[in-house]
Parts: sequence; C-alpha cells; structure tokens
Amino acid sequence: MMPFPEGDNRLPHIVSMVLNNDETDMEYVLDIIDPEYDNSNLPQAYMDACDAAYLLVDTRNPASILSAHQIHRNMKHAQHIHVQCEMLMNVPSEASGQTRVLSANALETTMKTIPIRDVCANQLDKGVVEEMLLSICERVTTARNPQTPTSSPIATSSSPS
Repeated sequence: MMPFPEGDNRLPHIVSMVLNNDETDMEYVLDIIDPEYDNSNLPQAYMDACDAAYLLVDTRNPASILSAHQIHRNMKHAQHIHVQCEMLMNVPSEASGQTRVLSANALETTMKTIPIRDVCANQLDKGVVEEMLLSICERVTTARNPQTPTSSPIATSSSPS
C-alpha cells in the first residue's frame, strides 16, 4: 500500500540515510524531511535518533517555510539541540516559468542559525551532494565532540611542614 494518494510522485515526508565513514569508523544518521506534509505526525523517534536533518523547502510555496520553521523549532528543543539542521530550498528552473516566492536572503534573517542552500533538483550533481553530506557530517562530528574549554590549572600552595 502506498503512503500517499495515487499519482503523488513525491518522496515520503521523511527519508533516513545511514552514512558510514570508513576512515574514522563513524556512523551518521541523516534525515531528509519534506515539511510540506503535515508535520504534526512527525514521529518523535526520528528526532530522537537522527544526527542531522535536511529540510526541503519549495520556494514556490510559502506554506512550506512555515512547516520548516515548526520542525526546526521542535528539533532545537533542549533534548535535540545536538541535531544539525540545514535547509535546502528547491528553486524552480528558469525554463519552468514558475515564480519563486521565497529567497535565501529573506530566510536567512528569519532562520538565523540554520544554513540555507539554493538547489534546483534538475541540476543537482554528485559534487554538490558530496559537499553537502561532508559538510553536515563535519558539523555532526563537532556537535558530538564539543571542544572542552581550556582552563588554567589551579595553583595550589603547599604549606611548609
């Protein structure tokens, strides 16, 4: 049974990937989330289990940004603060003739801490995907191993015996 109405050719609203880095023997769980679907049924287990998430936003539909904001807020809840988020804005190609109602510049002021990338699904190539995945894995590694602040040793004075 298909989870979406007949004729709906989009991806499921959440796709999980497990990335393995053989060099460092590290594993990353990455969720790709389409916020246009109703996020009220977004399973809590996904947010508990993932290291990072890409939020796919359609620049032709301003409603998708509202859902992306909601998911981002949920993921930045205290227990999910480690989850690295990045927003991918699907930009229509010029040949499609479809208008774009959102821009990355406008979103950067509202999202503040989340990186935003403009992509066009028809032009996405292997190099772009590799760079995106390496970047998010690097951020996950940094979040997993926070830099411990260097503290100066406490001077102890020894009393004469």
